[in-house]
This record gives sequence, structure tokens and C-alpha cells, in this order.
Amino acid sequence: MKTSKKITPILLKSFLILSLLLSLTSCSKNDDNVLEAVTNNLPSSVLRTYTGPLSYTADGEEEIINNPATATISGSNGVYSISFSNDIPSLTGLSFERVGPINFHYEEGDNEIVINTVLVIDFTVNGNLIEFSGI
Repeated sequence: MKTSKKITPILLKSFLILSLLLSLTSCSKNDDNVLEAVTNNLPSSVLRTYTGPLSYTADGEEEIINNPATATISGSNGVYSISFSNDIPSLTGLSFERVGPINFHYEEGDNEIVINTVLVIDFTVNGNLIEFSGI
């Protein structure tokens, strides 16, 4: 169990870094003018349920690891929520920035969410850490 506690955060961070690298390399100069005209509304293709490992630490207590778990993105008009399986609290009031044709990013302080072909979440709310990486 202790090994999985060390491996899960490393895997989640690796997915986050990979997603960011894919986001940055997938946008060429030819796309710049097109992207400026697009709103920050998420396309329906990303408003779905993702499955993958979920790590949750409540108030510094023992980490809860659920694999597989789900995260579902819902919302409209530029404001979105992400709800999780296993009674993990939802993230609400999220607005994403488009950083590529199919790449979206949310960042506030140390909290980060990346959506492209995968959903990667590294988020702390009220002292509770949520880490998720799913397809």
C-alpha cells in the first residue's frame, strides 16, 4: 500500500507533464488567428465521463486511492463542474482557457486541470488534495 501511495502521485504528475507538452506542441502558427476567435466554451466532445486513477487526501489524513474511478465534466456557457465517483467532492465554477484546437487549461495558484485527449487534475480545495488522470 505504501508503494502505491508513492507511485500514484508520480504517475499523475507524469500524465500532467505529458499533457502539457502535447498541448504546447499541437498548436502551430497557422492556428493562432483561428483560436483568437473561439470562445472558452468546452466542446461537447470533452463534456463526458473519464475513467482513471483517483487519489484523494482529506485534511492531511490517509490518502484514498480509487482505481478505476470516474470524473464527469458538465456545464455550459463557460462555467463547468467536475464530479467524481466514490463520494469525492465536486469541483464547481470552473472556466477553461483554450490553448490549442482540442486543448483546454484551468489554472489558479497551484490548482491545475488539463483537458485534451486525457483529463488531468491536480487540485486542492479546503485542504483536500484531488489528483486524477483519466481517458
